[in-house]
Amino acid sequence: EGTPPPDSVTPALTVRSRGLSVTARFRAEVLPSGQTTRRRFGCAVRRKAVPLAVDRNRLKRWLRESFRRNPSLVPPGFDWVAVVYERPAKWSYQDLESQFLELVRRFLKERAGSLEH
Repeated sequence: EGTPPPDSVTPALTVRSRGLSVTARFRAEVLPSGQTTRRRFGCAVRRKAVPLAVDRNRLKRWLRESFRRNPSLVPPGFDWVAVVYERPAKWSYQDLESQFLELVRRFLKERAGSLEH
């Protein structure tokens, strides 16, 4: 009853086969959304990397805020999924935001390279 229908769930395999994967201090899977004006963002933090829920939630909140505050840098038409696999060395919003922006730059660079081929 509480599970979504299979069509609404995007498995990681689909993301990897149809999108791009970019890694900075965390990994982002970027998938074309099929809508040219929309940009969506999801994030996850591994429990092994960050054991305390309050710290995991803070990281997710900071990642969502970085995405929200930089709409002109993030191209529309893509769904972003950021996954934090390791504990960040520094715990500041500014650090996390700079890492996120580096990830966006890498995505744009890889995307430009894939369009040229």
